Amino acid sequence: MKILEKLKQKKPNSTFLILFCISAIIYIPFLIGHYATDTYNIAYVGYTKYLTNWYLNDGRLFSALILFISNILRLPVQAVNIISLLGAICINTITILTIYKQLNKYKEIKNKPAKIILLTIIYITIWNFTYVENMYFLESSIMALSILFYILSAIKLVERQKYSFVESMLLAIGGIISYQGTIGFLFVMVTLLTFIKNTNTKKKYKQNIIDIIKSGLIALIAVIVDLSIVDIMGDILNVTQTRLGNITEIYENLLTISQLAPIIIKQTCKLYPEYLFIVLISLTEAVLIIHTGIKKCSKTKQNKYSLSIILESIFLIIVAICSTFIPNLMTLSAFFAGRMRFCIGSLIGIIFIYIYMKTDIFETEIKATKIIMLILLITYTISLIINTEIMLYEHKLVNRLEKQECEQISSYIEEYEKQTNNKVDKIQIITIKSEIENTYYDPIKHENVLTYSAVRSNWSAVAVIQYYLHKNLTEVNYEIPQEDYNFIIGNSQSQICLNDTLYVKCYMY
Repeated sequence: MKILEKLKQKKPNSTFLILFCISAIIYIPFLIGHYATDTYNIAYVGYTKYLTNWYLNDGRLFSALILFISNILRLPVQAVNIISLLGAICINTITILTIYKQLNKYKEIKNKPAKIILLTIIYITIWNFTYVENMYFLESSIMALSILFYILSAIKLVERQKYSFVESMLLAIGGIISYQGTIGFLFVMVTLLTFIKNTNTKKKYKQNIIDIIKSGLIALIAVIVDLSIVDIMGDILNVTQTRLGNITEIYENLLTISQLAPIIIKQTCKLYPEYLFIVLISLTEAVLIIHTGIKKCSKTKQNKYSLSIILESIFLIIVAICSTFIPNLMTLSAFFAGRMRFCIGSLIGIIFIYIYMKTDIFETEIKATKIIMLILLITYTISLIINTEIMLYEHKLVNRLEKQECEQISSYIEEYEKQTNNKVDKIQIITIKSEIENTYYDPIKHENVLTYSAVRSNWSAVAVIQYYLHKNLTEVNYEIPQEDYNFIIGNSQSQICLNDTLYVKCYMY
């Protein structure tokens, strides 16, 4: 009875509901149903095979658990996808409020406008321009969980309470077995929180360094645990891990990172307008420098640390950029994918959080810098929402075009069988590595992971064709006679029937 009385007295969290509804409205195009290239594969091979050969083989235990439960409950793939999307929105909302609650410990939020500004900043930090790609996958809820784990790990570490190192380590392990690609965010959050917490303390630099070093050690332990899980699963399931390299490849991978990192920063994985990220970061930093310069000249006591504020903000930028490439030390898989660049996507929001917490820009009497900073915040927020909607629209358009292409393939097979009396019952993929531009349909303007054609990607072509054709074609990988191969390659069509086999040319691999 007492429990029921407490539940009746407890008011619903209106902030949670508002943030959840905003995100749900933005992602309506996905919530009404969509297919990623991987989703077609899951539908094709089945939950058990996919969780074994992909998720468990990659050490992603929670993603495997989702498919395991879905298999037991016999849930359709689209239902699982929608449930996962709603779960991701829920988890991200919890993440936003968790960060807000922690920051409120360091700086009291005095009024509603201040609360709205900070919540907006945290919102665009999590729901940044790279995050739309995380929502593309069926395991979107688990990717969201990984970020929450890393944030909780950072909070535990920086608070430095009893057993904080162990608790932080366990949370980081939870994060990495959820999704490895976002582990760099642990370093970003630890750096941000230690800079904010240790403001104006005599030993702040020592504490900052210790916290950052500890985060590196915790991440290393988490990686070792994850690699051990991958090895154990490989032995149990008798499968071979193909994504991760070995230690001897780190130097070569580092060279590749140094060469391609500027392209990533400039193009932002083609998930955000080219150069706009750089422009916004530069303008935000410029306003911070101007503001701290003005306050320094006024010689107020509260701004004697103005130089350290500028240096710390620059260090945060460096940490975020470097952290996003940490997973690539061991593997270059998905190098240009947005889901691997969450740290870069979050960077504008991270800098805004730092500025909000460490300066008085948003409450200053210097109206010019306050107004400019608010304009930058509003501009980025609006551009994020518009850009996300464009990406969602183009992905849904790709889904429609995939279905149309498969229907054309079906008609082509029927016509071929009538004319030749050959029954087409096999399918073989031919990967062409020099024509990546053919992966995308003509109406598509943004060439990124969300707009890959499943029909023209070598890991999903069989799955999507089988899905729409409702025809049991046996996948083969025979050696093709040179004359036939030359005919297929020289043909302008992307799908060609010869004898009993449908050959499909794929351009993404």
